[in-house]
Amino acid sequence: MQATFHTVTEYYNAKKLILNESLKGITQAMRDYIIRTDVEGLFTYFNDNFLEDFGLLFDTKYILGNNSLSPLKKYHQNKIISAVKKCLNHPNRIFQAEIRTSYIRATHWDFIYVTNTIGELGEIQGVGFDISGQMKAEQSLMESDSRFKLACKATSDAIWDWDPKTNRLFWGEGFNTLFGHDSGYSCGRNKWESHLHPQDALNTINSVNAVIEGTDKHWHAKYRFKKGNGNYAFVIDRGVIIRDEKNAIIRIVGALQDITEKKKTEQLLEKATFLSRIGNFEVDFVNNEIYWSDMAKEIHEVATDFIPDFNNVYSFYITGSSLDMMKKSFLDSKKKNMPFDTEVQIITAKQTKRWVRVVVVPEFSQGKCLRIIGSFQDINNIIKIESEVLKANEEKEFILESIGDAFFAMDYNGMITYWNKQSEKLLNISKQKTLGKNIWQIFPKVLHSSFFSYYTKCVEEKKNQHFEVYIELMDKWLEVSAHPSSKGLSVYFKDISLRKETDSRLLKLNKDLQEYTKELVTANKNLEQFSFILSHNLRAPVANILGLANLMEGKEYLPEVKEIFMQEISNNANRLDNIIIDLNNVLQVKSNISLQREFVILENLIGSIKLQIKNSLQKEQVQIITRFEDMPELETVKSYLHSIFFNLITNSIKYRKHDFSPIIEIYSKKSKGGIKIIYKDNGLGIDLSKKGKNIFGLYQRFHLHIEGKGMGLFMVKTLVELLGGKISVLSEIDKGTQFTLEFKNKNSNSITQDEKDE
Repeated sequence: MQATFHTVTEYYNAKKLILNESLKGITQAMRDYIIRTDVEGLFTYFNDNFLEDFGLLFDTKYILGNNSLSPLKKYHQNKIISAVKKCLNHPNRIFQAEIRTSYIRATHWDFIYVTNTIGELGEIQGVGFDISGQMKAEQSLMESDSRFKLACKATSDAIWDWDPKTNRLFWGEGFNTLFGHDSGYSCGRNKWESHLHPQDALNTINSVNAVIEGTDKHWHAKYRFKKGNGNYAFVIDRGVIIRDEKNAIIRIVGALQDITEKKKTEQLLEKATFLSRIGNFEVDFVNNEIYWSDMAKEIHEVATDFIPDFNNVYSFYITGSSLDMMKKSFLDSKKKNMPFDTEVQIITAKQTKRWVRVVVVPEFSQGKCLRIIGSFQDINNIIKIESEVLKANEEKEFILESIGDAFFAMDYNGMITYWNKQSEKLLNISKQKTLGKNIWQIFPKVLHSSFFSYYTKCVEEKKNQHFEVYIELMDKWLEVSAHPSSKGLSVYFKDISLRKETDSRLLKLNKDLQEYTKELVTANKNLEQFSFILSHNLRAPVANILGLANLMEGKEYLPEVKEIFMQEISNNANRLDNIIIDLNNVLQVKSNISLQREFVILENLIGSIKLQIKNSLQKEQVQIITRFEDMPELETVKSYLHSIFFNLITNSIKYRKHDFSPIIEIYSKKSKGGIKIIYKDNGLGIDLSKKGKNIFGLYQRFHLHIEGKGMGLFMVKTLVELLGGKISVLSEIDKGTQFTLEFKNKNSNSITQDEKDE
């Protein structure tokens, strides 16, 4: 039995060996990868294909007995270990793992844990195959799908993809952005058909069916497509048909483009063409044909079935310049490749004379004219309107050139568009030098005048402006009317310098008259006062003389008494004589109002008075301080001005404070249109609250303890007013007195700028 067993064992070993050798031969012949490892992962077998593709990845020349996972990275090792663990837990069951990587060949593996017949530990067997091609195909498909999705996002069209076999329809993101529909996959073309306009649906669906049944590889159609908001958009749909070798449709990919705005533009263009009466034509020299559009036929008033040809095409043009122009232009266009644009007259089929515009563009190839395309435009009404406008412009220009006012027009950029003869004359610049030029460059200094301010106001407020302005550059006053329009400003103006000068003179006369009236009123009041005072002062001595004379006739008075009467009569007569002298002096001053004026140097005038009263000045130690730097001279009547200051200075000495030396200050300064002279002293002063109203009155005395007649200040005021001036006073008891004398310059008759603007 032992021998038999030995023989049987050998028999089975021999049979196993033969079987293993057979299996090795089979595995070596397979293109797949075959490996076996023990449970520790050490190689026990591999076929030649595995050795050829992966042998170089191992560090050792001899792979058997080495770790099968050593070439793999940790991530892929974990995937293999996970599959092997499952195999160990479930013997004789297949578990799969994939190695997808760029550093090693991509492979798919089936692992199984094989045990012997009695369940003893066996080996891990793996069968792998190359999936690199599959992986590349999948990657290519992913990239293609990614590009498709990017194209759907990037394009302004709506991309679609239809699979006829599955009837699945894909709508790209453009369907959402353009038409307000959800993007993504949907069930079938029924969804697309439901959005077709009822009037377009039948023809569009029939065209798709024709493509499906035919062999074309491209399809396109124009129709109206319903948007998410219920409105319809005009679209153009283009598709590419993918067929198999038997021309059966595999897939259709297309793009839907919204041409609503383009369609509207085309409709507007058609309408504009109709309204502008433009007809098209074509002369085909290859086929010897001439085509006219419906509008071209309408312009020529021919029937709609009229066929133009080379014999009748020139028959519509009026003989003469129009016919000659068309023949020459067409010949040059055909022979010399010259486009043209001209206006000619035609006689229509209904004998209507009509102006038309003819625009022609030739098309050449290899030096030969193939065809001429062009257009006819009925411009008869335009020519009439232009003629009427031209006539109206001529009439307007005649009017603008005939009016007495200067006139110019300019746009809102300041460019001059019209300049009439009066403007040339008034502003001394010709039309040729102004038209098309900027007014602010021609007259730059006007930018800083009130004219520019009114111009700005007119432009900004779009309201008419009427104003008078003095242009210093021309030394002229202008009356200006500016009228804004949609194109710019129309400006009318005229020289009113003479009127302004007349107005100025009239204003001056009015002012003088007012002054004269005031002076006359003052003079009348003074005369009344003067008459009253004189009559009062004359009445007293006369009454005394008459009374004493009556007494003298009486015999009852002793001679010595009559002697007294005679002395009193003499005294009253002297008083009467003094009054008459005063009256004569006043009347003499008032009668010399027309004395010659001259320039008086104020410092010299005061100096002459100081010499005249030198002794009094020295005796009373009078100090006179003068400051005439601002206004050193005055044009006036010298004798009057001398009397004024003589009276003021002698009064200051007479009414001085006896405990103080008199100090007199006299200075001048400019005033509006004249001069002010301030006179101050440190004398006794006057109580103006009590005596201010009478300070310049005749025979008014304010310090009775000092001898005087009360004539000085009356004469001062009289002389000041005779010189056209006025005098005012400030004074306080024991603080002195200040007189302010104001005179106008003799040459201040000109009107101020403020008065001009009024």
